Amino acid sequence: MRESALSLGMPGIEAIVEGMMHEPNTAAVQELCTAALWNLAIDGWWLEEGPHPPSPPSECAPTTQRRVSASESIVSAGGIEAVARAMQLHGHNLGVVEAGCGALHFLSDDPDHWARLATSGGVDALLTALENFQESAAILEASMGALWQLAIDDSARELIA
Repeated sequence: MRESALSLGMPGIEAIVEGMMHEPNTAAVQELCTAALWNLAIDGWWLEEGPHPPSPPSECAPTTQRRVSASESIVSAGGIEAVARAMQLHGHNLGVVEAGCGALHFLSDDPDHWARLATSGGVDALLTALENFQESAAILEASMGALWQLAIDDSARELIA
């Protein structure tokens, strides 16, 4: 199962985000798509074909593959915004919110994503999740993990405080 998810690559991630945009009012679609992004964001990597410089740079010839982070692909496909929107539209749906918090938690691991998480409504979605699901350990853990990471960033810290 893990290999098939990782083999999705960028086109698969784009298809997931597109699915979220086409069916914004269908909670089941939002939950499944958000959960898929969460699973991919955890630690998904794959090789992308094409001419790429060696990494790290060396005197070796350029390779035809490079390692690509799933979270980079999720962010560039508009995944942060799609997850935040799903959490806002379905803020009382446990499945959507839990998967959304999980996805945002793992996407917050990269400091390059912090500003986008702050400006996309991600911080607001996490705070609303904390308010609406105070008894859910999974939501508390994921949302607090993301907010802990984001509190390092000045713009996100202002939204959290």
